[in-house]
Amino acid sequence: MWFALTDREDADALEQVLPKLEAVLQLTKEIEGRLVVVGAGGIADVLALYQRLRTALEALPDDEIARMLRTIETLERTLAEMATHLGEIRRLKGLVDA
Repeated sequence: MWFALTDREDADALEQVLPKLEAVLQLTKEIEGRLVVVGAGGIADVLALYQRLRTALEALPDDEIARMLRTIETLERTLAEMATHLGEIRRLKGLVDA
C-alpha cells in the first residue's frame, strides 16, 4: 500500500472505499468497451470530441443556433407531413390495385 494505515478507523474507512472504487473502475471499463464497440474509440477520444464540439458550438452566435433549430423543426414537420401523404397515397394505390 502506498501509505501506512495509522489506526483501525483508517483501515475500516479504506475497506468501505475500496469496493466503491472497484465498482467505478468496472463501470469505466464497461463504458470504454461499449465506446470501442460502436467505433467511438474510447473515453479519451469521446472527451476530445466533446471538447472540439463544445469549442465549435461556443463560436456560433446564439441567434444562429436558434435559427438553425427553427429550420430543423420546419424540416421535421415537412418530412412528417410528407410521410403522412405517402401513407395516404399507398392506401389509395392499394384500393385501386385491389
